[in-house]
Amino acid sequence: MTLKTALLGIALACAFVTQAPAALAAPQGPPPAITQSQTETSDPATGMLGQPPEGMAQIVVFRPSAWGGGAVAFTAKEGDRDVFKLGNGSYTIIFATPGRHAYSIKSETTDTLTMEVDAGETYYVIETLTSGLLLWRPHLNPSDEATFRSKVAKLRVSQWRPAADGAPEAAPETATESPAPAATGN
Repeated sequence: MTLKTALLGIALACAFVTQAPAALAAPQGPPPAITQSQTETSDPATGMLGQPPEGMAQIVVFRPSAWGGGAVAFTAKEGDRDVFKLGNGSYTIIFATPGRHAYSIKSETTDTLTMEVDAGETYYVIETLTSGLLLWRPHLNPSDEATFRSKVAKLRVSQWRPAADGAPEAAPETATESPAPAATGN
């Protein structure tokens, strides 16, 4: 057994020991509710989404919890305006006027999701991360209600809100970008 194999075995055992109790724990009740500060049209008792405000579309953006990139959060913009920022294992709801919207998120590269939204409709977007050359690379992709519902029990509501003057406000879950894990040779 090489030293590399032994260290890998120890790392896997540690990961199992720290993750097993959470995986075996009983569910902690219903999925987290959407707070009234996010939408007056949701039902906080059930966590079910309501209708968006009159003349608006609602976009549910979620980022499932993942080990890779767990300590980083990225700000999405529409033009020069900060729209949302998600930490690991969180979601938010944004409202948009009908029409075309382009949401961009940037790290080493910029990923842009362009959407055509209609009033009264709900859309779902998933944020994922991949490892880049030096930094984590965020991606925004269309999703669906079933995928969101399958993940919502493990998500928390994002507390980040843009400031009134357009400058971002910090929240406990926000973090600066950190480098992606360095590639190791065999």
